[in-house]
Amino acid sequence: MTAGSGRGAKKARGGAETAPARPDPPPPAALKRGLLVVGMHRSGTSAITRILSLCGAQLPDHLMPSSKHNPRGYYESQRIYDLHEELLAELGSAWDDVGPLPTGWLSGPTGGRWVERFVAAVREEFGAAPFLTLKDPRVCRLVPLWLRILATLGYQPNFVIPVRNPLDVAASLQVAEGTAEAKGLLLWLQYFLAAERETRGHPRSFVGYDALLRDWRVVVERISRDLDLAFPRLGARAAAEIDEFLSNTLRHHATSAAELAGRRAVPRWVKEAHAWAEQAAAGPEPPCDALDQIALEMYPAEIAFGPVVAALEVAGTRSEQEASRLRARTEALETSLARDGQELRTARKEIERLEAHVALRDRQAGEFLDWTRLLLGWACREVHPGEAGQAHLEATLQALEGADAGSLPRLGATAIRLTQQAAELARVSEEADTRKAQAQRLERELAALQQEHEAQRQELERLREERAREGDHLQQQIRGLWQQISARDGELGRLKSEVSTGAAALVHLEADREALGQQLTTRAERIVALESALDEACRDGLRRIAERDARIEQLEAQRIRIERSWVGRVLRSMRLLGDAPERP
Repeated sequence: MTAGSGRGAKKARGGAETAPARPDPPPPAALKRGLLVVGMHRSGTSAITRILSLCGAQLPDHLMPSSKHNPRGYYESQRIYDLHEELLAELGSAWDDVGPLPTGWLSGPTGGRWVERFVAAVREEFGAAPFLTLKDPRVCRLVPLWLRILATLGYQPNFVIPVRNPLDVAASLQVAEGTAEAKGLLLWLQYFLAAERETRGHPRSFVGYDALLRDWRVVVERISRDLDLAFPRLGARAAAEIDEFLSNTLRHHATSAAELAGRRAVPRWVKEAHAWAEQAAAGPEPPCDALDQIALEMYPAEIAFGPVVAALEVAGTRSEQEASRLRARTEALETSLARDGQELRTARKEIERLEAHVALRDRQAGEFLDWTRLLLGWACREVHPGEAGQAHLEATLQALEGADAGSLPRLGATAIRLTQQAAELARVSEEADTRKAQAQRLERELAALQQEHEAQRQELERLREERAREGDHLQQQIRGLWQQISARDGELGRLKSEVSTGAAALVHLEADREALGQQLTTRAERIVALESALDEACRDGLRRIAERDARIEQLEAQRIRIERSWVGRVLRSMRLLGDAPERP
């Protein structure tokens, strides 16, 4: 069935007439689809919403986080949930309030303001999605508000109403919220009656929770048929995701309809309403007369016992708040007591530690006094700071022998200071003696270096003079050789002239010529030998000159290095000190 029977103007819940059957809605293609899951808490609304989203309906952007009671998630908007809570609080109600909401609140300024706020929230959560799904159990009591919201946004309202055994719902509520079973059954009845009554005349589909877990494909086909809706995402991947999502972990309570019917503690109204809902989920919707009759019968009870129940709930809430406050106070006191006990134990340990520390300090003070006395005795015997320092040390040692406990720290500090001064004076004196010995040694080294430098300078002068003499002698030898060569060249010319003019005597002079040739050859070899000797002598002289120059440069560099070294600076300072006039 795609809509409720919408039978006539039946009175329900305080005599209010139910809305007559509305005309057929426009074709599905004319409007966007707004798919609302309306059902009591713990009745399978989260599982149905998730399956619808896997079939193509868009979820809100900001989902409520999961919890230990619903680890797979709630699949509802956190912002819309917060707005529902704020609205119910403004109307003086809450999600577990068994009383009705104030009549006429939606038609006044309050209703218009809340319609605007919810319209803005839907736009923020869904944007311009053409096919969305929204779930919050509080919608069961706020269907008229959501009809106005969807109409404002241009969505055609479609409703999916889950059906679950009320005993399972009450048991799950007791675990999750601590709600008593009787109140859980009553809340289920009120939520279901409100959802069924306010969705009449609109496309809707009743879904059995057990059937959903047993074969979700049949349920999705039924929803598609009841709402005249083709889901855009029903491929193999979507089927695999739904199969993975649905598992036995979603079922924590499973009570049969026969067990519900046989439980005497369950009100008749709950049994009859559940029987009607199961029939609607299994096939065509039955007439709504039975549900309207239940609402008519509940109205006098609400009039008679509603104020009492409200007062009891307020008192219970106050008691719970007081109990929570007392529990918090008790926990705070227990924490404070534990903290005080811990602090007391810590303080005792600290006292014990301080006592041990004081004993250690006393022992250390005695050891320090003994050590100070030994130190002063050693200083008096071994260190020689002078007569005044020695007298101070001996006086301090005598004062330590007869001092009381109060003056020991001051006398000990004085003794240590005097010992340090004595040791410092001894160190300075020893260092002065060492430096004096070093200065004397440096003076001797410097004198030796000066003597060596003077000897090297004299040797350098001698080498320079010797090099000059050898150079002059070589120059003279070279000039003599050149004169001999010139003379021989002249004699050769003369002989050539005689040969040219004495052709007749050529025969007689042939022997002379040969002898002369031999003589010339001998002379030429001698000239070559002389030239070679001259070159060797020149090279040897130049080498000796270069060696002497290098030696001179080495000595000069050594002298500069000595003058620039710390020895030279010490000697200069000593010469300056020696030259300074004596002080008066």
